Amino acid sequence: MYKRGGKWWVKIRHEGRTIQRSTGTGEKRLAQKIEAQVRAELTKGQYFKTRKGEKITVQDLMEIYFKKHSKVNKCEYTQKNEGRLSKRILEHFGDLYLNHVTPTHIESFITSRGRDGVSDTTIHHELALMKHAFKLALKKWDLIDVTPFDKVTLPKGDKQRTRFLTREEADQVLAASPEWLTPIIIVALNTGLRISNLTFLTWKQADVFNRTIHIEKTKNGKPVSIPMTDQVYKTLNELRRGNNVSLTWVFPRPDGKPYYRDSISKAFKRTCREVGINDITFHGLRHTFCSWLAIEGANPVDIAALAGHENLKSTMRYSHLNQERKREVIKQLEKN
Repeated sequence: MYKRGGKWWVKIRHEGRTIQRSTGTGEKRLAQKIEAQVRAELTKGQYFKTRKGEKITVQDLMEIYFKKHSKVNKCEYTQKNEGRLSKRILEHFGDLYLNHVTPTHIESFITSRGRDGVSDTTIHHELALMKHAFKLALKKWDLIDVTPFDKVTLPKGDKQRTRFLTREEADQVLAASPEWLTPIIIVALNTGLRISNLTFLTWKQADVFNRTIHIEKTKNGKPVSIPMTDQVYKTLNELRRGNNVSLTWVFPRPDGKPYYRDSISKAFKRTCREVGINDITFHGLRHTFCSWLAIEGANPVDIAALAGHENLKSTMRYSHLNQERKREVIKQLEKN
């Protein structure tokens, strides 16, 4: 056994044949266990049997994933985010063949990332991407017979309450926000659009004539159309009349290019801190949109359609907000 590129490799001679492969780990004890597993398979005559995933590495799978799934179904921002998440996956698993990836490898990754000080939420996002790729490899692309993720529980991270702004807090934030940020916040509060969609929102998408914002591809790859409230309609009309910078972008910088999402996010946090709100991010405006709809008695199905939720599980987190609506429903029992 020897080390190369920070990972332990095994080189075993067996009946005139040589097996040389990476264990996928820099931990010697785990590498020794993997080597013992290979030797056991050789003894049983199982190692050289042709199996699905035998010649496809994790790096190969991720390339297939991005080509066949991510680029086809995901928006540009999500593609870039998945590319960022995949870097750690490829560093740890990239040269492993698919059928050599074991639950032990995945547990080792979780431990290693934890030691690096990475949060459980980040680890979850990284492994969730790999898990999805393995799921597609199994069920759609027929590249493997089993997935190691069936025997692994991914770390979930801390589950916090869904933070949203009250009407009064929203008014305070809008009053304190810089002039360029105010219309972005208004549209976010009244549409629930993600920051990536707002950053690259075009006048073609913001159809003021028909009072509708149409996003062709959201985070889950599906389109969503959102009717404009009077406030959004008024705000966008004013922006369009005063626009002498860009004919494409709804929220352009002075140089005519879209704002960086980090610039929007940081300016929003700074504005919130100025009015004493320290526990919300820009994404909280999306939660605010859904929460306000729930409070006003909107049906969860309608909220899901407007927010572009792929399923009702995401929407049901807001169902507890409308206690008055629940009282009205339960009163139906008294009619008889």
